[in-house]
Amino acid sequence: MMDTGLTRTYQVELFFDERPELDQEALRKSLKARVGIVEPLETGEQSTDLLAFFLHNHAVEFKGGQVPVQTAMHLVEGPPNFDKLAPALGQSFHWTGAREALAGCRYTMLIHDLWAIAMPYKARMELFHQIVQAVMEIAKPRALYWPLSQLLTEPGDYLASQELEPKDLLNGAVSLRFFHVDGRPGEMIVDTLGLAVHGLPDVQCHFAGLDPNEVGSHLYNIAHYLFDHGDLIEDGHTIEGTMPGEKWRCRRELSLVGPERVVLNLDTGTIR
Repeated sequence: MMDTGLTRTYQVELFFDERPELDQEALRKSLKARVGIVEPLETGEQSTDLLAFFLHNHAVEFKGGQVPVQTAMHLVEGPPNFDKLAPALGQSFHWTGAREALAGCRYTMLIHDLWAIAMPYKARMELFHQIVQAVMEIAKPRALYWPLSQLLTEPGDYLASQELEPKDLLNGAVSLRFFHVDGRPGEMIVDTLGLAVHGLPDVQCHFAGLDPNEVGSHLYNIAHYLFDHGDLIEDGHTIEGTMPGEKWRCRRELSLVGPERVVLNLDTGTIR
């Protein structure tokens, strides 16, 4: 099924080797320090396996009036689903210890937002990163998995990215993927995954004879441009390539690699 735009709930999964101790009041204070007025939501659960909060400083408009954005944390016992994580593990060149970190994990916490779909996408991601960091101040995961970008991140690297100025809001939110083309020696596809859920095109490049790391770095910079400035690159426009004087032509297409979605394809002129 093609990804056609905004996602109703944004999600991340935190993996733990031991059961994390989640105190509702401690988490409320951690959230309050980052996102403003926070009110616990009655979930009907007697344990702390499900916690939810109203974020009153972040209200959105719907037909019936204003609704505060909510966030929820759901803890489940059991090892990671390695079948589900296979695509992310296959692309975890940035973190070679990902599989080892996951191997000993026995608990998973799902964090998601609710009603935040009505927020501007940048404000939504800023808020979501603050929520994740607030939880990580209380519970220390071994790994993070971002389902919408199929990306695994190392907790220390993730937190460091959020201390940068400006913060890297795409850390976790967008993955950079590398694929060899079957039956076409020397040809590769590099793409991003994660922009489409914000209503923006992901970026894709099918090429031969170029340095894939340079192409990947270039695509990630373009992804940042699209996230920062919006969907401003029109079909037929050209952008600088990886070499001086190179021009790559841009055109929206369906992605060559799933999940199916609209991408901004960069034609390097190296594929005939």
